[in-house]
Amino acid sequence: MGTTACYAVAALSDSAAAGLVSCAITGFFVSMLWPGSPIAVTNKVPNAGVALFALMAVGGDLGATFYPQIVGVITDSAVRSENVTAFAQQFGYTAEQFGMKAGMCFAVLAPLLGSLLFYRAMKIPSKTEE
Repeated sequence: MGTTACYAVAALSDSAAAGLVSCAITGFFVSMLWPGSPIAVTNKVPNAGVALFALMAVGGDLGATFYPQIVGVITDSAVRSENVTAFAQQFGYTAEQFGMKAGMCFAVLAPLLGSLLFYRAMKIPSKTEE
């Protein structure tokens, strides 16, 4: 949830310093994902083999590849839209600034949905609990 909060600060803050600091703190929260996720999976699935960890790595790599691209597409489409340009000017932003804020607001969804799915998956009873 810390990553979600950091992305929200980066997306919604008008301060460049606050955005930069929140991006740096995001790195701290993300750095805990890989050691923590295999431990949680190992506790939930006692006989988890190499294939499960490989699938987890592939999932992380796909997310790291495609999600920034999606944010870029949202930013570019917002910048190119004349309606967005007029809307952004009402709030004192350029189209580029508003487009980046829109892309970052979308980026808030990834850690939020990931956290919710992870917590839901951890509530499923394991074979040893049955």
